[in-house]
Amino acid sequence: MSISAINARVDQIMAMASMDATVTGPPQKAATSSFADALATAQKTPAATAPAATAETFGAGSPSSDPQMASRLDAWMAKHTPGSPLVGHGADFVRAGAANGIDPRFLVAVAAQESALGTAGSGKDINNPFGWGPARPFSSWTESIDTVAAGLAKGYLGEGRDTIAAIQAKWAPVGAANDPTGLNSNWTTGVSKFYAEMGGTPGGSIRA
Repeated sequence: MSISAINARVDQIMAMASMDATVTGPPQKAATSSFADALATAQKTPAATAPAATAETFGAGSPSSDPQMASRLDAWMAKHTPGSPLVGHGADFVRAGAANGIDPRFLVAVAAQESALGTAGSGKDINNPFGWGPARPFSSWTESIDTVAAGLAKGYLGEGRDTIAAIQAKWAPVGAANDPTGLNSNWTTGVSKFYAEMGGTPGGSIRA
């Protein structure tokens, strides 16, 4: 075969090889490889974190008109004091507040101030997160919530004491004989702080 014939044959073979590559295309990754890559990517992506309960998440409406109030209270308590025995009692606070005309956020704020939501002081052993009595034992957290809400309605709101400062004057008076270290002086400030975190207005009425 002549040199020119050989060159022509080589060109023909190269052309056929080029056409074959165009038809078949590049080799594809196996399906398992694609799945593994996707799984690896997903595992590296951080999971979304649920937003913490803040004044913004509580909204500006009345607590009695917020169908999510119970879950919002539970979320706030869980964030403020992880492990609090009051987490899960958001519905009890809402129910007791509605029955007695009291903003349930105020009830939670008092429990936060008095006993770190049932985790500090003697209250944790007697189901009394409010310091009611004081140190009165209750059979359950629910009973204490109901009793204190009713007591506030009758003995405080019934006397026109419907602001945090006015309630302190009777609930935790500064200079009281049972407060030798002066903790009562922090009561209004502490309760107001917690109440505001839940969207309440500290200087306003705590009536529902």
